[in-house]
Amino acid sequence: MRHVRFWKLVLVFVAVAPASIHGEVVFLKDGSNFKGSLVKFVSDTLYFKTSFGAEIRIPRNKILRVDFADSLPSWSATGMPSPPPSTPEAPGTLHVEFDEVKVLSTISVHRDRDREGHERENTIELVLIVDGRTVYTAADSTTDKVIKKGAEVLIRNRMEPESIKVGLTPGLHRVTVILANRRGGKYRDRLENGGLNKRVSADNVLILSGETRHFTVGLKRKKFGLSRSQLYVLP
Repeated sequence: MRHVRFWKLVLVFVAVAPASIHGEVVFLKDGSNFKGSLVKFVSDTLYFKTSFGAEIRIPRNKILRVDFADSLPSWSATGMPSPPPSTPEAPGTLHVEFDEVKVLSTISVHRDRDREGHERENTIELVLIVDGRTVYTAADSTTDKVIKKGAEVLIRNRMEPESIKVGLTPGLHRVTVILANRRGGKYRDRLENGGLNKRVSADNVLILSGETRHFTVGLKRKKFGLSRSQLYVLP
């Protein structure tokens, strides 16, 4: 019955705290914390609006304690005051997965010219950026198909990106996944449809200490063909 008593206490403090005050702090057992205001609780999940506007859901078993605004006392998940953790927080894992994502890149070259050099420019690159910093890259320059059309040769490259696992500090992160030609700007006039440049971003990706967050990316094909497709994050 301890967890029931905890939620009753939380509900009482949410009800009596002034609406204009946003001074609550939730401390998690992994050592991270979030400032903002309590919204509601449902079952064993606390809904919390952070100071920068994002609403997150926190399982009760992840909460160490809640500090309330002004003079209201702090309460832990056991209903007793608890000091902040002193142990360093362990990193969590971001696992980026691709749901049947296949991308194509085709470059047109003259059969009498430097075909090998152009093949290298048809490289598809996978880039993972977290909080503005590149944390992973992979490249594929394999020629999957060659199509001869008179004096021109179409060199086609297909990439099926593999899943990625990276360690991150606990907290909220901005994640961006990019699939693009490595040097598409230089050879844009030779790349079919202007080259490959697909990306998707998501804010407030919550990473918890010692746990894995699955981030799944799909490819949405529009009715006008694959070249008009776009990446999106699966729920």
